[in-house]
Amino acid sequence: MSRKIIFILLINLGFSISLFAQFHAGNIVVERVGNSSYSPGTPSIACPVYLDEFTTSGNLIQSVAMPTTVGGLNRILTETGATVLSDKMVGLMTLSADGRYLCLTGYDDAPGSSTPASTTSSSVNRIVGFVDGNATINTTTRINDAFSANNIVSVASNDGSGFWVTGTSTGVVYVAAGNTGSSTTISSTATVLNGVKIYNGQLYVSTGTSSYISIDSVGSGLPTTGSQTLGLLSNTSSPTSPTQFVFLNVSGGTVIYVADLVSGIFKYSLVSGTWTANGNVSGTIIGLTGTVNCTGNVVLYGTDGGGAQTGNNLFSFTDGGGFNTTISGTITSIHNAGSYIYKGVAFAPSGSASDLTISSTTNIPAGRYRNITIASGGVATMLGNDTITGTFTVQSGGTIICGTKNVICAPGFQSTFNLNSGGTLKIGSTLGIQASANAGNIQSCTRIFSTGANYEYNGSANQIAGSGLPATVNNLTITNTGGAGSNIVTLYQSETVAGNLTINSGALDVTSSNYTLTVAGNWTNSGTFTCRLGLVTLNGNAAQTLNSGGTTYPFYNLTINNNSTGVSLSTNTTQVNNVLTLTIGALNLNHNTLIVNNNSNTAIINISGYVVSETYTDVLVGSDYQVQNTSLGILQWNIGSSNGIYSFPMGTTSGQLIPWAIQNNSGASIGNVSVATWAAPYNVINSSTNGPFPQTVTNINHNSVDNSDNTVKRFWQLNKTGAGQIDAMTFTCQSSEAMNNAGNTALTNLV
Repeated sequence: MSRKIIFILLINLGFSISLFAQFHAGNIVVERVGNSSYSPGTPSIACPVYLDEFTTSGNLIQSVAMPTTVGGLNRILTETGATVLSDKMVGLMTLSADGRYLCLTGYDDAPGSSTPASTTSSSVNRIVGFVDGNATINTTTRINDAFSANNIVSVASNDGSGFWVTGTSTGVVYVAAGNTGSSTTISSTATVLNGVKIYNGQLYVSTGTSSYISIDSVGSGLPTTGSQTLGLLSNTSSPTSPTQFVFLNVSGGTVIYVADLVSGIFKYSLVSGTWTANGNVSGTIIGLTGTVNCTGNVVLYGTDGGGAQTGNNLFSFTDGGGFNTTISGTITSIHNAGSYIYKGVAFAPSGSASDLTISSTTNIPAGRYRNITIASGGVATMLGNDTITGTFTVQSGGTIICGTKNVICAPGFQSTFNLNSGGTLKIGSTLGIQASANAGNIQSCTRIFSTGANYEYNGSANQIAGSGLPATVNNLTITNTGGAGSNIVTLYQSETVAGNLTINSGALDVTSSNYTLTVAGNWTNSGTFTCRLGLVTLNGNAAQTLNSGGTTYPFYNLTINNNSTGVSLSTNTTQVNNVLTLTIGALNLNHNTLIVNNNSNTAIINISGYVVSETYTDVLVGSDYQVQNTSLGILQWNIGSSNGIYSFPMGTTSGQLIPWAIQNNSGASIGNVSVATWAAPYNVINSSTNGPFPQTVTNINHNSVDNSDNTVKRFWQLNKTGAGQIDAMTFTCQSSEAMNNAGNTALTNLV
């Protein structure tokens, strides 16, 4: 008893009750007229209306019945069952511009009533119905003055709050949702109108009326008041009996497809502001909708005239031509109406797909969404696959953590994933991110990966970066947590990193293609870098640090191209296995060791760069300061027994080049040669002492006389591991360092 009372209260309050399952965004819905009790035929009777939901391949999912009795504020919505071809276009259902509602028209007339279209609208109200994604039906909107003794044909809505309605008289009328009386005629320029549609905030209609054939704009924008004029779209007059139409954005521009009762489907492209005809495919077409699939092709769905009184077809059509090319393809039936009539067709509403905006740390449950926005400060973790009908946006300062979950395009929708500059995408898929829509973490139709965004690969198994990773990114981070051999991230192409490249864990592999890496920020390796035969270039416009991870993870070729304060090493040992190129700027050893593990005397190429080793720690020993060997910045060249002149391109902190060269002619092994140099400004740093001296050197006295005033104010330190003799050495210093302590007399007889 209590259940019955609650039900009655809901009806009396005018709430709509959904007895059906929710629609599935991406499926198509066709308006069907008739059932086994009330079949379409001649003479026409009022027939029940059903919204049949199909997959895009033609499999029936469900049928949603429109009301055939009054319930609360909801009125009856039936449709004429006339089967002549011109009457089949009555009932051109549309999808609201915001994608949330199916909108349709009909009559407040019980099934079986005779010829509802011939009644006056005051005695049999014309009904506007709308149905949301949860299959919740609302038929509370009535018109009692327009389309009297004529057909109501179609309706469009922006968001379900108001409706623009067409028919075979009156023109275009506007009513607000829930209207129970008169309507507002906003245009009577042509009174016999067919389809109506909103595109890009503008209202359009189709008509076969002379001078306005076939597609016209109605006023400007979405008018709700009278005296609006129709504006014929240029060169679109070939369809003489146009019904539904669809605007689509394709690569190259905007196209219109127009259904025509007589001549099939017409195509037009907007070329330099003028609509250009692109031919037609033959047929008798009633309903039409369409989308651009993930490969960029237009796919249309519609209903045809059927040829017989009943039993017309729901069809699909893929246009083989692109923008401003001739329409081509075959109309293929995917379902037949049998004893009934198919009329208007639209995509299923996405009202059940919610919008989500995230500006803090949160989880995104698996599900269907229209739009998701990760705002600045938002850190979102996907708990399952997210199916998107609209746009998934990661704004600057926002972060999306995918894990192994994917962003998926709802079938029939051209959804977009947009990673803005400054946003962060954390990628867990083994396939990374791809340029195509069928693999990787991001599988929306359109994928916009900004070159100014941040990308992190944090999977737990081997990953490929993927073809979707831009060739230029802001920060690139590797945090793969897989076990040894199962934690490798392989590049798809050479990469330029405008910010930092960081390997927190796992391995980054340039592959056998030896892809190059160009980094403008810091290089930090706490994992593994597999250099193969590749090139790494540090080309910042500001100070950079280089943490290579040690000699276990060497570079093959390394180029320093920093036009600011240079690159500073931040790990004990960095190794280059082939060529070190100093294009411009300082390479600051910063107490660390740089090893060139190539015995060729061209293994170090100096253009306008230099190596700075002038960092050390000195300790007071007695009355003198001594530099500790462990604190020196050392450049080590593994020369072995190779002959030639080896130039160590040392420089000062002020940027003056002071190269140090050694020569090996004997072929004897001099092994690994390590050099360091630093200025020794006596009586400046340590005014009461000598130094700082190399470790173990206690003084530079001769016969107990301090000889510092006659000595170049710089020390060079060389160590070698081989027993062979170095045949010659050449040292360079600054001119100020070759002066006496007073700085007023140049030293002479220097070699």
